[in-house]
Amino acid sequence: RKIVMGNKINVALITRYEEVADNFLSTVCEAGSNNINYNDTEIVFNDIWNESLEKEKVSEFIQNNDRVVLLVDSLEGVTPTVSNAIIEIIKTNRVPILVINNINEEDADPYMALQEIEHVLVMRDASDRQLEAPLVYVDDAKKVALFDLEEESDNLNSLYETIITM
Repeated sequence: RKIVMGNKINVALITRYEEVADNFLSTVCEAGSNNINYNDTEIVFNDIWNESLEKEKVSEFIQNNDRVVLLVDSLEGVTPTVSNAIIEIIKTNRVPILVINNINEEDADPYMALQEIEHVLVMRDASDRQLEAPLVYVDDAKKVALFDLEEESDNLNSLYETIITM
């Protein structure tokens, strides 16, 4: 793992809807921005969510960022748009940071979302590194990030540390 400290990290944030991206960004970033400063490192989220984007543009977007966050809503799971993004991530040989958000919602099913992500990765012949991609759960209401749904947290540090050390 390459640890980046004291630098700027550009993160490709890939999800289905603008609303999902906006809710996530308002949870994890400084008010009214798409970035956060954490441990002397500026983390900048560049979001892409438009379902009509061409695969080449998604691939180029992935390659032009330092990290890739695949944001999957725990209410929806893997949609065709997210599935196509996973395929492009695999093709570019990048290891995504898997983020399952909205785990606080009443009808949320983060376990199903994870199973669906893993299914697409396996079916599309992801590499061993991609199959072992880091996973972070985000509770938008409490503004916390977790590596495991059974743990407790009072901050988003798990997400930020994953991005920095990826």
